[in-house]
Amino acid sequence: MKRFSEKKPAIIKSPAKINLILNVVSKRKDGYHNLETIMVPVSLWDEMEISSTNRKQIKIICDNKELPVDNGNIINKAVKLLWDTTGWEEGVLVKLKKNIPISSGLGGGSSNGASTLIALNKIWKTGFSRTELMRLGLKLGADVPFFIYGKPALAKGIGEKIYPIKIKRDFWLILVNPGFPVSTAWVYKNLNLALTKKTKNNNELLSLLKKGKSPDLWSKYLLNDLENVTLRKFPVLTEIKNAIMENGALNVLMSGSGPSVFGVFASRNKALTAYNALKDREFGSVFLVKNL
Repeated sequence: MKRFSEKKPAIIKSPAKINLILNVVSKRKDGYHNLETIMVPVSLWDEMEISSTNRKQIKIICDNKELPVDNGNIINKAVKLLWDTTGWEEGVLVKLKKNIPISSGLGGGSSNGASTLIALNKIWKTGFSRTELMRLGLKLGADVPFFIYGKPALAKGIGEKIYPIKIKRDFWLILVNPGFPVSTAWVYKNLNLALTKKTKNNNELLSLLKKGKSPDLWSKYLLNDLENVTLRKFPVLTEIKNAIMENGALNVLMSGSGPSVFGVFASRNKALTAYNALKDREFGSVFLVKNL
């Protein structure tokens, strides 16, 4: 189907996320897990330039050669999903500057997929509402609806049920990625649900965030049921967590299935001091970020 499209490229910042809480509630019959997780986008972005082309093909140019740009790439899948859904016949050129580490627990792939859907919905004027795009995005991955929503949220189910959270206060974080990938599927396969903590702090944390309370009051409630699985496999993550704590963090947690970990700080100045102390340590990539 040929229709008028916007020829000007879309320039998009595709953000990372952290999980302040990640509770694994149960395993489903389809093999997925029901979750309750508080997800927050943060100021670490991939940079994407997305253009519509006349020839029906997909070309992805990425500065990180470790990222596959074949049919398995989620950007590729997002374009094909829109083709199949709309009957559109134009191609896509995506230029991707990859700042978010790959397979890091920070949601970079899901964010790229979401950004592709958002951009092409505008460029091709396909007319999907945000809710419709979120429903479509779930076909690409459990975190994609969150990134289409684009704001802090409590996610339930496999991630498709999004409940907005208005966080009334900025907070500062140090993110550390050790430079090796972790398979989300492997982490869930090795999770023993019987060993996850039964006492959950979602309501306490949600209440404090919504009231705009400072991190020193809510950081103690951080929890990730997947953390022990990944830390047992990669002891260096415990060393990194300890180093962040020793440099003034209020609390430190792994994000998603890892291996990235983040420390929450009482102020930007304290986070900056920690960043300067940690950036030259041989821990991998260190980022100073805030919530969006």
